[in-house]
Amino acid sequence: MKRKRGFMDENLFYKLIDEVSENKIAKYVSFHLMGEPLLHKNAPDFIKYAKDKGLNTNLITNISLFNENNTAAVLKYVDYLEISLQSFDQDSFEFKKSQKYTFDEYIDLTKKIIEKKYDYGSTSQITITLIENSRNKVKDFNANVDFLDSDSTLSHFFTKYWDEFFTLLSKERGLHYNKPDALHYRKLRHEFLPGIIFNTRSVTTWGNSIGGKDNYIPAIRAKCNALHSQLGILWNGDVVPCCVDFDGNIVLGNVTEKSLMEIINSNYYNMLKDGFKKGKLYSSHCKRCKGGTNILSWITTQVYSFIKHRDI
Repeated sequence: MKRKRGFMDENLFYKLIDEVSENKIAKYVSFHLMGEPLLHKNAPDFIKYAKDKGLNTNLITNISLFNENNTAAVLKYVDYLEISLQSFDQDSFEFKKSQKYTFDEYIDLTKKIIEKKYDYGSTSQITITLIENSRNKVKDFNANVDFLDSDSTLSHFFTKYWDEFFTLLSKERGLHYNKPDALHYRKLRHEFLPGIIFNTRSVTTWGNSIGGKDNYIPAIRAKCNALHSQLGILWNGDVVPCCVDFDGNIVLGNVTEKSLMEIINSNYYNMLKDGFKKGKLYSSHCKRCKGGTNILSWITTQVYSFIKHRDI
């Protein structure tokens, strides 16, 4: 990430949430855009404020900063909590260079959060995400990364770390343990206990922006759900079309200078939005995102965009 890092001013956050709620701009507020939300000292208060304003709240976190002071607030006010576990063993975990926890300690912390969910009677849906490499994209940016690449590896992970825990917890709390007959690492999404889901997500190069992908072929035509079902606001107030633009390459305006509604109603914003609907890409960054590193990926990415976003 190349952009300057920082923390959103709390007055700006409250102003934004008021505007989003009053103008019904969105139903969901997601507390992430290539960063760890709980680094912000006011994160629990921010989440509560958004929830009190009638917005659904979504938090993606690596949970390393969960503690006694914020766990209760998060589980009380977050509708969708995604734990970005990503790793499946100590070797893959070490690549992330975590210095605070070992992999076993990280798993234990995840289990404690699950237990707290039931202790507090929380309605939060907890999704634990692992990264899989079925599309063999990992070589695109680091050959040393070790991610899920087989059903047997996934089965071993659950047998070693989760089966006994789910069995005991289901008996203690009177919960139904939905144990699958088999686990498949490609596109796994399974609810093991009520409100506890494990999910796998394919490795991504974030629109050809990670791994020094300068030899990409830019897209000619592609559809996108950016500005139709999402937009992003960076900590400094810059408004961007989507979460893939984590570096703020396409700035639609800044909410410290204009209201969010003014930006949404601007000509530039609506030109890009209409283009995404019609398959016209006006930004070089969008052409990079929807392009490919070879002819096959270049064709399939563009064609698939029209299929995936056909309802836009």
